Amino acid sequence: MAVKEFKILLALSDMRFVNQTVKLLRTYYTVSYCKSLQDFSDQIHKGDFDLIVIDYRFGGMRAEDVYQGIEFLHPNAVFVVYTDKDKKKIAKKLWKRRAIDYINHTREPNRFVQSVNKAVRCAIQKRDTVSLEKTLKKIESLVQEVKTIVKRWK
Repeated sequence: MAVKEFKILLALSDMRFVNQTVKLLRTYYTVSYCKSLQDFSDQIHKGDFDLIVIDYRFGGMRAEDVYQGIEFLHPNAVFVVYTDKDKKKIAKKLWKRRAIDYINHTREPNRFVQSVNKAVRCAIQKRDTVSLEKTLKKIESLVQEVKTIVKRWK
């Protein structure tokens, strides 16, 4: 997959920060930005995203609450939480909800983009691992079929 085809959904609260960040991210990825929970819901219903970056307190809700809705529509969704909360506590809580990482709160768009790039690499690795596991299962199934056919020939 070309990097530009990688689709990211951003659900962040700080508008000034977001405007600068989205410009930077769009040089590398396809980026959609949500301004409200309603907008977020509409975006989630419209399509699949390779990565969702959500502010821990987006739209007055906590990220893990929002993720429960995402989980229903897109069970394999990969998401990262943007937070200024205590790292260990938040990370432990969110990893249980299958977040792949968290991004520390920053006012520097370049630093944020670096963190998103790291998350993108993790998301691609996770997707490729799942794809490889499916391929291996198919191969194992085909090997079993061949063994069965060979036994019949004997």
